[in-house]
Amino acid sequence: MLVIGFPNEFDVFLITYLFFIFYFHLLDLFINFSQLGVKLVGKLTHIWCFIQQ
Repeated sequence: MLVIGFPNEFDVFLITYLFFIFYFHLLDLFINFSQLGVKLVGKLTHIWCFIQQ
């Protein structure tokens, strides 16, 4: 629970720090999923081409 009040410098620093960690973690996950998606599409395309022959 976040207590709504007058945030001091430490609170602002902590919230910003946590936000950046969360943001970069999401970015990392997104990049990993993108690479996984590209590999999957590549495999499916390869299988599709093989079937078409």
